[in-house]
Amino acid sequence: MSRGILAFLARLVFVSFAVVTVVFLLQRLLPGSPADAVLGADALWSDKQRWLAAHGLDRPLHHQYSSYVQALVQGDFGVRWIDGRPVAPLIAQRFLETVRLAVCALMVSISCALFFGVVGALRAGTRSDRLLAVVSLFFISAPTFITGTIMLWIFSVWLDWLPLTGSQGWNSLILPAFVLGITLAAITGRMLRSSLIETLSQDYIRTAYSKGVSRLRVVGVHALRNALLPTTTLLGLQIGSLLSGAIITEQVFTWPGLGSLMMEAVSQRDYNLLSGCVVVLSVVQVCAAALVDVLHRQIDPRMART
Repeated sequence: MSRGILAFLARLVFVSFAVVTVVFLLQRLLPGSPADAVLGADALWSDKQRWLAAHGLDRPLHHQYSSYVQALVQGDFGVRWIDGRPVAPLIAQRFLETVRLAVCALMVSISCALFFGVVGALRAGTRSDRLLAVVSLFFISAPTFITGTIMLWIFSVWLDWLPLTGSQGWNSLILPAFVLGITLAAITGRMLRSSLIETLSQDYIRTAYSKGVSRLRVVGVHALRNALLPTTTLLGLQIGSLLSGAIITEQVFTWPGLGSLMMEAVSQRDYNLLSGCVVVLSVVQVCAAALVDVLHRQIDPRMART
């Protein structure tokens, strides 16, 4: 097994263990009792104590932690306290919906970022560049729920082109994917613009022009490839943001994904459900970082020797 794979597995185990530990402790520090959220505040004290004992929450903290980690290593996320359903299948079902939304949002982000970055760099200082800067600043500054509400009012209420909420087909993905992806596209596009402007001022670019290489080939092959290095790093970090940032977007558009499931877990004080969701997100973040490293080595072969 190569050193790279071993390093990836070590990071995955360490991050997952750290996330589980922090989430476990923070959940126990929250005021109130999970029995109140499940049984209700008016339930008898004896019923609450029996419920806590049935779920092992009356045991010392270190015993609870040890039992949870042992079950987690075996792939057992526990059961949902509100109805006794296994947590793992529920997370898997909701995670697929979030992945579907995140993939579409990532496509929007990459497409718009390339447009913002390339046009802004080639038309630097012009009205087009200033207009794109204003549009980017708006989407960077505006909260997601504001952007989502505006898009819903325009395209679902006023024009009646797209479904208002829920998952009713691929056309239901258009608005949430755009709202989730456009903010990241604005940030990535500004990064790509700055990187591309710097790359276009390098000596090898002027040499390529002097040899008669077309502008399209110079920008699309030589300059853009080098300018993508810092951009892919930012984009890789945003993959985790796509999943975690989907929480607000899913609430606005009533999308049945992992974000809305996490909100349910928080409101119900469901330790098993919330911990499982956070562990899945942390694993995805580590895998995204490894993917960025692979992309860097493909874009710049010199990094393969480091």
